[in-house]
Amino acid sequence: MTHPDTQKMIQLVEDQTGYRVSVDLISGIQEHAQMISARPGSPVHLIRVNDTQRAFADYIVAVQCGMLLVLWSDPSKVPAIVLEERPAADQAESAGPAWSRWLRCPPIFPKKSAGFMWKVS
Repeated sequence: MTHPDTQKMIQLVEDQTGYRVSVDLISGIQEHAQMISARPGSPVHLIRVNDTQRAFADYIVAVQCGMLLVLWSDPSKVPAIVLEERPAADQAESAGPAWSRWLRCPPIFPKKSAGFMWKVS
């Protein structure tokens, strides 16, 4: 993206979040753009602009940068998805008593399962 104001927005995101911003043009998507926020496992913010929106790319990137700035205004509240493997019974216990009773029925699940957990760090 070439507009100086867009470059300033990208720099502001990088300065405020500590992560680099990568911008690409992409085809084959329905949206005007896709934005993926950085996280420890993928330490770069990705902004992908639909190739059909090339004429508006600077504006789209600036808007996406604004969303990143709002999201990262309090880094302690940025959710991170963590893949954690632990026994299914442990997951049910942490979900509450109704799920634990249900899980005590004859087993239909494998002893271990991978589960996604939201972790706010």
